[in-house]
Amino acid sequence: MPAAPANPQAPAAPANPQAPPAKQKASPPQAKTNTASASPIRKRRKRPARPPDTPPQKVVVREGGAREPAAQIAPGLTPEEATRERRNAERWLGSTDDQLKQLADRTLNPQKRETVGQIHNYMDGARSALKEGDVRRASTLAQKAHLLSEDLLKH
Repeated sequence: MPAAPANPQAPAAPANPQAPPAKQKASPPQAKTNTASASPIRKRRKRPARPPDTPPQKVVVREGGAREPAAQIAPGLTPEEATRERRNAERWLGSTDDQLKQLADRTLNPQKRETVGQIHNYMDGARSALKEGDVRRASTLAQKAHLLSEDLLKH
């Protein structure tokens, strides 16, 4: 008795192996299905090109979305003002140095030593600002250092 094929529904092999396989009904291409986790694909429309001789369109952005040029906070100094600020900074730095020399003889608690360190930081910042030509910043830092050292001398 001959052996029965393992799968009776399987198609039989073609008799001529050189012949192309019989045309089968073509299945439609598989469409992509959107799942809950996949985001939908959006098509972008191309905008028509503007002729090169037309100016750009104005875009109105409400609620402060447009960028505006930064306003200058402090206007430039006149040469006389700059000279006065430089002299003030140098005078305050000299006075602060003298006051720190007086404080050197005292025994200072940790909080006052920290204040002396802050005075030195202000003085270093003022000197570097003078070197950079920023006389207004130098004057401000030197004045802060002077006021702190004056306060330490009083207490």
